[in-house]
Amino acid sequence: MVTLRFFGGLLGIVQGEAEDFLKSGVVNDEVIDVELIEQQIQSRLVAKKAKDWSLADKIRDDLKEQGVILEDTADELSTWRRE
Repeated sequence: MVTLRFFGGLLGIVQGEAEDFLKSGVVNDEVIDVELIEQQIQSRLVAKKAKDWSLADKIRDDLKEQGVILEDTADELSTWRRE
């Protein structure tokens, strides 16, 4: 990430956190709203805790359609990346 920030800074395209830059942008001609994605992930975690598997799967599938891949971790959290 340091290298990305360095070269991005030289080009004037990465001024903040490199991870935020990688998660932002345009996918499938749509601007990614990081805050909305984080809200959807939190809703999915709530659904999983309530054992509402169909809702959790629907949220995951909706995110995938937006070009967002979820990666569940052992501590019941989810990280995400762009496809």
